[in-house]
This record gives sequence, C-alpha cells and structure tokens, in this order.
Amino acid sequence: MTTMPADIQNLEELTRTSVEEFSNFRREPSWLKDLRLAAWEAYAALPWPKRNDEEWQRTDLKALGFPHLTFLTHDSQERKTENALLVSDSDLKKGVQVLPMPEAVSKAEALVRPRLEQGLANAQGKDKFTCLTLALSSAGLFVHVPRGVILDAPLHHLISFNSLQSSLFFTNILIAEPDSHLALWEEVASNVAPDNSPASFLSGWNLIELQENAQLDHLKLQHLDTHVCYISSESITQERASSLHQLSMAAGSKMSKTISRTSLLGPAAHNEMLGVLFGDGQQQFDHWAFQTHVAPNTTSHLEYRGALKDSARSSFVGLVKIEKEAQKSNAHQSNRNLLLSREARADAIPKLEIIANDVQCGHASATGPVDPDQMFYLASRGLTPDLAERMIVEGFFEPVVSKIPPGPVLERVRKFLEEKLEGKSRA
Repeated sequence: MTTMPADIQNLEELTRTSVEEFSNFRREPSWLKDLRLAAWEAYAALPWPKRNDEEWQRTDLKALGFPHLTFLTHDSQERKTENALLVSDSDLKKGVQVLPMPEAVSKAEALVRPRLEQGLANAQGKDKFTCLTLALSSAGLFVHVPRGVILDAPLHHLISFNSLQSSLFFTNILIAEPDSHLALWEEVASNVAPDNSPASFLSGWNLIELQENAQLDHLKLQHLDTHVCYISSESITQERASSLHQLSMAAGSKMSKTISRTSLLGPAAHNEMLGVLFGDGQQQFDHWAFQTHVAPNTTSHLEYRGALKDSARSSFVGLVKIEKEAQKSNAHQSNRNLLLSREARADAIPKLEIIANDVQCGHASATGPVDPDQMFYLASRGLTPDLAERMIVEGFFEPVVSKIPPGPVLERVRKFLEEKLEGKSRA
C-alpha cells in the first residue's frame, strides 16, 4: 500500500512525486491524479508574481512567508475542521446533493470532473495560485440542485482553519439546474492566535454555475485571524434569466486577495454583487471583480464599501465588459471607502470596456475621511467621539447590509460588524 512519507511536508519542497503520492494515499481515481499532476506542472511553469505585475502590485506576497509553510495532508492530526450543514430529508428526496468534495469526485464524477478540468484549462498559463489549489486541494463542498427544486432552508458551509505556519487548499462547486432556487451561507474562519504568530495560508477555488432561470442567494463571510493569508478565485457563469444575489463580507486575515470572474451568458441574466470590508491594524485587502456581459438584456450591479482604520490598506479593481452582442445591457459598479485614520489607505480602480453601442453603463468611486460636520453634530447631541464614529460607520454600511433578508443570517452579520466595531475580535 502506498503511504505518504510524512503527514506534514514543507510546501516549497513539494515535488511532482509528492503530489502523486498524495493522490495515491487518498486512493483517488486516476483521472483526478492526472488532473492534480497537470495542475502542479502548470503551477511550476508559471513564475512567482512580481510587484510590477498589474494584478499583484497591491498585494504583499512577502506576508505569506511561503518558504516556511507546511502542507497538511488528509490524515494530519493538525488539519483543518470543516462543517457542512446538510439539507433536509425532504430536499434529499428531491435529489439535492450536498457532499464534501473528496466524496463528490467519486459519487458525482460526471458533474465534478468536467468542471475541474475546465477550471484547470482556464487557469493554465495565467493563474499560478489556482493551479496550486487544484493540485493540492483536500477540502471543499459540492452542491447540485436538480431542475425545479427550491430548497427549504439555507445551506451553511464552514471552513475553520486553525493551524499555524501551514497551508490548506479547497475547492467548491455549485451547480443549480434550470428553475431551481437556493440560499448558501459560506463562512471561512479561524481561531485567534497569539500575537506575532507565523503566517498560515488558505487558498480556495470556487465555481458557481447557474442554469436557465436558476436563483442563488449567496452570503460569503470571511473572518480569519490576522495570522492567516487568504487567496480566493471564483468563476461564475449565468444562463438565460438566472439571478445571483451575492454579499461578501471581509474583516479578517493578514492579507486577503479575491478574484471574481462572472460571465452573463444568457439573455436577461441578472447579477448583483455587494461587498462590505472592515480593516484595522496592518490588514491588507485586494479585491478584483470582472463582469462580462455576453448576451443581450443582461444586468449587473456591483457595490463595495470599505471602512479602514489604523494603517490598514485596501484596493478594488472592477472591470465591466460589454461584448458586441450584449446590446441593451445595463451595468453599474461603485466602490466607496471611509478612512478612519490618517494612515489608512484605499485605492479604487473601476473600469469599463464597452463594445456594444446600445447599453447603459456607469461607475463611481469615492474615498475620504469621516465628515467632520457629522462628528460635530453627533457630539453636540452628547455622543462620545468613539460612539459617534461607530454610528457613522454603521450608517455607511447600512445600504448594503439592509439588503439581507431578515433572519439568522442578517443577525449574524450585524453581530459580526458589532464585534469588529467594538474591537472584541481581531477578525
């Protein structure tokens, strides 16, 4: 029987043989081992990103401490913990599948395999970290909702990553067939580590496929501790009349970089992406959003808001592309940032690339400190500076947060922001 040389290996010292042994140890099908090896070769062939590369010039990759990271194998006692709240019995009877990714590669190969292969094809020669993730992924969730199924309750997927000076890679695949509807709450978290703990690294690749008239309500909540560096890539495709409502919230990590690519492939597809970011200390956030309108009469709305204090940094790059065939499309993006200290900094770079001639498009960005007139007004009503600032930040986020439907998810989000504002949690 093939065994791994060790439960924990140094990430930088992994080789093609290490990847092959890793797959053998997990007793994976041959097609998956071949995919891992191809992904590893693609990763090794790409150079390490440089600060003069446009996509990485605002990301401090030195924060990763890459040479010292270890790779946690499947059976390591120090590995991550993962929790997926399963669907109800009634939904299972409708044919809904919710499986940990290691199970899905065998139980749902016909659905998983072509999507992993396409993900690798898209990343080869372009995306070093996605290739690495596909080569070493050991966690994640697979969700498949059949035609016409409406889930009774939201799904909650938690990845809790609590190891120090280590790395973990995960892949998520969600497929919603025509006329289906679901809500997904995706949470990435870690425990608070001692000050000056060595960096850890979490990397994920997500695929969301919404077929005709499918609907997804998607909440993404990231509250990793400030020793964790996080890189995430997301690929979204939407067919005719499909609808995605996504809210991303980030207040954790040492360094976070997220790249989202959306393709509106069918007429009347609608995409709404909202984001809330709250950084303090020396946290760094870098978010890239690409929205491509391929079909006519498609709509997209992107709005991200960030509040930064101390010497925190954030950058936002948004690109809306309207293809020639996407006539009568409507797209708007905005990024607004509130600076709560002189040392905080936010960069916003919205872009439009319009080839069609009958569209409605726009973008906006604004960055600045708290309005002194607002602070004076609240102080004149007896509020302390700290309480006044808190109320202003809450009001700044409210246009986005208020779009979450009433219920446990909204309650969790408000508590999440409250803890951050009160400084109870470093994440």
